Amino acid sequence: MRGVRIDFNNGSFDFNAPARDFETAVQNALVNVATDLGSDPLYPDRGTNLLLDGVSGRLINNAWANHSANFAAVQTLVFCQTVDDSADTHRLQNFLLAQANIVGQKLTLSAQAVAADGQRTGLITEV
Repeated sequence: MRGVRIDFNNGSFDFNAPARDFETAVQNALVNVATDLGSDPLYPDRGTNLLLDGVSGRLINNAWANHSANFAAVQTLVFCQTVDDSADTHRLQNFLLAQANIVGQKLTLSAQAVAADGQRTGLITEV
């Protein structure tokens, strides 16, 4: 798998150095977390309720933020496993989100992804 590299820190795309294999799967998962569930007419199961929970005021404390992040991780893993080739060794086998910090309207999450071949990565993303 190959795709455009997303620089999450700067909010930009890097067309000179495409993301490949597991890196692409992780990027797709992170984008799915921040996509509003049902907003894609071609893939109605794409996305999560994390955005809705945030704008609806449901992320009132760390417990609620963790709860919402856990559901977003499960929704993302199920979607990715549904659309990715089951024989692909870079396919997500496990995807975890953990709430690291909530301040006002900003939620910072820790994410960890594990591929079918055991490759693992962890990073921080802001939603």
